Amino acid sequence: MNANLIIISILIYGTVSLLTVLFSYNLGLRNGREIREEKEVSRIVEDKGKRVKMSKEEKKEMDLINTALMNIDNYDGTNRGQRKIG
Repeated sequence: MNANLIIISILIYGTVSLLTVLFSYNLGLRNGREIREEKEVSRIVEDKGKRVKMSKEEKKEMDLINTALMNIDNYDGTNRGQRKIG
């Protein structure tokens, strides 16, 4: 029972891996042809670039958080490079 389950799992994994490799190879060929023919390369995932509108209070709070994070990044054991929050 366990051996059959392992064999079936390996076969499914192998099939999915093979299909992924073939899809990626085909995608690479298509993009290569488009680049060689100087066409615009089609994208699979489109980035919409939506912006989030924030109120002034939210922007101020976001600036405080970013300042605190920069202080953490710049910390070297002293107060050099630290900015005041608030």
